Amino acid sequence: MTKRKDPIIGQKVKQIRGLTAEELEVLGWEEAPPFEVATGVELENGTLLVMSRDAEGNGPGELFAFESAGWDGEGFVLHIRPPREQKPC
Repeated sequence: MTKRKDPIIGQKVKQIRGLTAEELEVLGWEEAPPFEVATGVELENGTLLVMSRDAEGNGPGELFAFESAGWDGEGFVLHIRPPREQKPC
């Protein structure tokens, strides 16, 4: 039996981006509201990490990140906001 290579370990992040219409369709998700984008983390080998609302994949979610200094409640959320098409008043 051949051991499968891990698709994540040792990979570098290529880009953080919004999911394409095709990727949303594969997941069974609808286009996000104008103020939100379903976010994916694409690795250099093409693996796409997608944040889901729950384990059943019922919609896009948020990835919470904390710096390696420790779990002190200080962190950030990884997400993308689409560019605003409105011109400033």
